Amino acid sequence: MRLQRYILNEVYIKARHKTIEVLEDPTTRDMRKISKLVRFICVLKNKKVYVWDGEDEVHAQAYMKLGLGSEASSYYYDFKDNKIFGGEAVLKGSKYVVTNSDAMRVKEYDQKYIDMWQWVDKYIDISTFFNKYSMLKFSRFRISSS
Repeated sequence: MRLQRYILNEVYIKARHKTIEVLEDPTTRDMRKISKLVRFICVLKNKKVYVWDGEDEVHAQAYMKLGLGSEASSYYYDFKDNKIFGGEAVLKGSKYVVTNSDAMRVKEYDQKYIDMWQWVDKYIDISTFFNKYSMLKFSRFRISSS
């Protein structure tokens, strides 16, 4: 059953110069086989997580090639409309932790937004990123208002 799940959740897309593997809803063990640095896209509507080697393809292109949007630019619109969340994660200890996201540039985080993406923690630690980034934004605000 485990092997069948793994096979069913592999997707291959054509990247710059090669075909790359994209995992759907992977375990940490599955992700370790790819790389210590991964990129990911989370889709809120069906609560799916797509993960691939962080060196192989950028988010907007993978988004389009996975059939999640009709063109690369739709990635950014869906991001702003809270339909998806994308980023990079690094293996730290036994868990992948989000280290970077386009959301840093386009989003204001409130508790409702953070709660909306909490389910991603099952695959990738996203809460640490939200907590760190929220504190960073708060400290910037305090510094600039003094």
